[in-house]
Amino acid sequence: MRFPYRDPPHTPSDWTEEDEQECLELIRLAQGGELTRERFRELVGPDPFDPRNFNVDSPCPPRSFVHSYVMRDKYIRAVSFGVYTSGYLDSLKRLLQGQRVLEVCSGRGVLQGLMQERGINWTSTDIDPWEPGTAIKMDALRAVEVYAPDVIYASWVDLGSDLDQELAHLKPCVFLAESCTGTYESDAWWNPKDFRVIKTPDGFEDVPCWMGIRDGTVLTVPLDQESPFPNRLRSSESGVVETKGVCL
Repeated sequence: MRFPYRDPPHTPSDWTEEDEQECLELIRLAQGGELTRERFRELVGPDPFDPRNFNVDSPCPPRSFVHSYVMRDKYIRAVSFGVYTSGYLDSLKRLLQGQRVLEVCSGRGVLQGLMQERGINWTSTDIDPWEPGTAIKMDALRAVEVYAPDVIYASWVDLGSDLDQELAHLKPCVFLAESCTGTYESDAWWNPKDFRVIKTPDGFEDVPCWMGIRDGTVLTVPLDQESPFPNRLRSSESGVVETKGVCL
């Protein structure tokens, strides 16, 4: 995955020191696997897809779209496209317990250490790793051959690439992307011939969303293979469970 930014981040004229400190806290918590869904919402603003956050008297969330965009821009540069909360990481642990996991398109490889700390056999690779980082430099399909994983994980495969579909034909996969709006919009995803798309298990806490982004976790299994994923996970250790699944 090519690093998406070559120019320094743009900040609006009203970006304050408090804004910067909150952004740095967000990055620090995510890098350490300590970011909770609640703290993410406090720092970024309410979920724009939750209708309870909007009313006639106050139609806009507290943080402007520009500020949310800048915070996301800085977060991606330092961490990844995915918002890895502790609840999401714990759900991945329960989903993937006992499996050998290969992450492709991992950018910096942030998840490798976080998931290994949770006892998961996890290897992060990328054809063009972001620096600094811990990802092993390797083409995704070559990595599948070399590591022979039980499950493949990928967050935000490049838009327009067919790599995700190629991977879905080979092994059970966990994909994180805009599952309901645009990233998986092709007919090949909703009418697959060689793999099936399944919902995340009951009890799976999915990632929170940035303003204007609708991320979700997608599970796929080749038709000729058994699913390694459980049908139900135990309650999240964070005490917050969101079972969003995918748009099927």
